[in-house]
Amino acid sequence: LKSLKDYWNSQSIQEVRQSMLNEKWHPACIRCESIEKYGGLSKRQYEILLLENNQDHLNLKDLELTPVSNVSAQFVEIRFGNLCNLQCRMCHAGASNKIATEYNELHETHDPDLFPKTKTPRFQIKASELDDLLPPLEDLRLLRILGGEPFFDKECKAFCQRLVDEGVAKNIALIVTTNMTHFDEEWLQLLKQFRHISLHLSIDGIGDVIEYIRYGTDWEQVEKNLYRFIEALPGSRFLFLPCMQSYNLLGIDKVYYFYDKIRSEFPDQEMVVHPTILDNPSHLATTVLPQSIKEIAHQRLTNVIEKVHLSKFEKLHLEGLIDRFVNEETASTDEQKKWLNFTRI
Repeated sequence: LKSLKDYWNSQSIQEVRQSMLNEKWHPACIRCESIEKYGGLSKRQYEILLLENNQDHLNLKDLELTPVSNVSAQFVEIRFGNLCNLQCRMCHAGASNKIATEYNELHETHDPDLFPKTKTPRFQIKASELDDLLPPLEDLRLLRILGGEPFFDKECKAFCQRLVDEGVAKNIALIVTTNMTHFDEEWLQLLKQFRHISLHLSIDGIGDVIEYIRYGTDWEQVEKNLYRFIEALPGSRFLFLPCMQSYNLLGIDKVYYFYDKIRSEFPDQEMVVHPTILDNPSHLATTVLPQSIKEIAHQRLTNVIEKVHLSKFEKLHLEGLIDRFVNEETASTDEQKKWLNFTRI
């Protein structure tokens, strides 16, 4: 579809809205349904929290709840491209041009199912081409930016500069998902112009673990950059988002202890730790691990619950994730062979 107007009230979106109005799970919502079944915090519930945190700035008073919506979008999520400086093992071509290039090379000589080929290793949306896909900028209240790595993307920076220049940034809560490998003074000055900043941190491990999973990472630099952002952006929100997978299940506890250390050093800064469990690619999921490994991870994370001061929300979420990975069936032998083959390559 060519414009937001076409999509906003398309047949498929009307069907989703109707399912929600009927309080029924739509087939497109199976992932959130599964997470909530295990007591975890789903994307659906997290989006509600984001909206609640920003409700004083949203125009929800006259919101008419029908399958056809006549209100303007106030919450927008944009992925400007897949330009990234890392090659994360669990990543895909749509989020990293380096992964796309590598997979295209490996596709010819290795298992093509493990390394799918893409026709567009590098894609980019220009800021100037977004107008038909956006609501009026003065209506925008919540903006989430993904990548690639947004802090490397010139088009992403150009769009944020436009929001500042047009005087609407002061109305917008900006969320940026970042791998924390890059600190840019120009970006920092832009961030300060927005009503509120949330940095979503892709920190899956500490030291050697994150350097292995997110290839190209320098942990010392990540830690240094994190401190610089926290010190420069008082009143902002820092959300730690470790992705639980086969490579780091035994190291997630160290992420919690690192988070606890940072939080103790900046007690007035808002910080949250919110792990997710990797579903795709399935051959890197926690399900490929033997039950004995899961039990060790279970014990380590139980110790975290006892030793780290977690909010009620953080504790419930972690308990739900533990319940999920401990009780999920172990993957098939074929899937475990895929994991071994992928890791060796």
